[in-house]
Amino acid sequence: MARTAELQHQRRAFWTGIRDGLPTVAAAKRSGVSQARGFRWFRECGGVSPVELSEPTGRYLDLAEREEIACGLERGESLRAIGRRLGRSGST
Repeated sequence: MARTAELQHQRRAFWTGIRDGLPTVAAAKRSGVSQARGFRWFRECGGVSPVELSEPTGRYLDLAEREEIACGLERGESLRAIGRRLGRSGST
């Protein structure tokens, strides 16, 4: 799951560079990904960012947290226990 978070961070950094007017090569370099991956992201999305460029507020659950909740519920854990493990309120 750490790899997924790192990739999301890199993708957000790439698209922030594009938003700031950098060419794809420079945006890829700044975000720490290969030129090929930067070109692929740009081409697949038609030059329009598929990710929210503002930093996450912590208000919403990310994919990794949702997966953790689903796995915990499958194991029969309470929402309160899962929330505590994630460092969040059970009401989230």
